[in-house]
Amino acid sequence: LDKAIANLSIAFSPEYYDFNKNNWRLYELLFIMIALNANIKPAMKWDKFYAAIKVKNLDTHKVPKRNFWMNARLEFDARVAYIQKNSKDYKARLEKRIG
Repeated sequence: LDKAIANLSIAFSPEYYDFNKNNWRLYELLFIMIALNANIKPAMKWDKFYAAIKVKNLDTHKVPKRNFWMNARLEFDARVAYIQKNSKDYKARLEKRIG
């Protein structure tokens, strides 16, 4: 998961940011990798996500309703808890897509 997070973070680097800033599926995929990663403490997941996407203020983006979890720490943490609770299902879906 650490390698996947590093690879997905490249999509938000200065070279690729303009191409991917509105690719909401990339944000979601990165978020899922961070949520599932047991090496990242729960209190640090928010910071890790925002460090990876390198965005200081999402108010300048037109975030779709489906991704409003990105705007508030409480919603973000609730979504992390949900994904961790259902981690077997999420991991099975990822393995199916990769395999």
